[in-house]
Parts: sequence; C-alpha cells; structure tokens
Amino acid sequence: AAPTSLDPATAMDDPAALVRFFEANKSRIDVTNMGHPDIAKALAQVFLKADRTFMAEKLLSLAVAKWPDDVALQRAWGRVLLSLGQPAARTTLRKAIELAPTDPTSKYLLGMSLLRIEPRTPMGTQEAIGLFETVLVLDPKYTDADGVGPADLRQVITRLKTGDRQAG
Repeated sequence: AAPTSLDPATAMDDPAALVRFFEANKSRIDVTNMGHPDIAKALAQVFLKADRTFMAEKLLSLAVAKWPDDVALQRAWGRVLLSLGQPAARTTLRKAIELAPTDPTSKYLLGMSLLRIEPRTPMGTQEAIGLFETVLVLDPKYTDADGVGPADLRQVITRLKTGDRQAG
C-alpha cells in the first residue's frame, strides 16, 4: 500500500522515502498550499537528487506560475529545462535576467541553452559569447554549480570565436 503519511524525521534521514511518498500522493505536491517559494525549491532539489527530473520540472513550473517574480525559481526551472533540452529554458532564463539583470548564473545558463538546445543559430552563438563575457565581468571568479569555472568559460569563448560550434 502507498504511504499516506510520512514522519518528518524519516523524511530528513531518508530523502528517497520523501520521494516515494510524493510519487504515491501526487496531490500533495500542490504549490497553492505552499506558503513560500523556498518550499518548492527545496522539494525540487530533493526530486533532482533522487533522479526525478520530471517531477522537479512540474513542481517548478507550477511554482513559477504562482511566484513569477521569484528569480531563484525562474533560474531553477530554467536549469531543469536546460537539462531536459527544452527550448522553453531560454524564455524562462530571459525572464530571470529581466528580474535580476546582474545575476551571472542566469546569464551563464541562458548562454548554455543557446549552445546546447536546438535550434542553434549563429546569432545565438554570438549572444552566448556576449553572455559568457558578461558573466566574467560581473564575477571574474564565477563557478557554476555544474563545475564550470572562469578558465572553462574563457576557453569556450575562445573556441566559439574561432568557429568551434561544439564548444559549449
């Protein structure tokens, strides 16, 4: 039988139990009852760590609909969409940049989406170069959660400028 309740201590000690609980009780993943966007972000992280990317994506899409001006939510959703190869990542990340123009992470992720998600265009490549250069101006020591650091970004910029379309 599917679990209908979950002891908080179990959830803290066994995140997989939390994921199983929500898989069995999908109605409990209801952002309308969440009082703060950080709850959705934390739960999405649990889903991602448990390799439940589609559950995280659905939760974040609903959370962004409820809290459209939350930059961290927009960025988190954009990162998940990027990982799924979804062109909607670009729209989401552009919204995050609109909300926080000096956020280097959103700019980095948008640049990556322009290089990794079809359709890839020469104009998109040029935009990605500009975004990556801006990231390094905003934060010369920028390192993304994916491990890409300043030296990596400079190398990608150089390769893109010399015409290497596989640089991203």
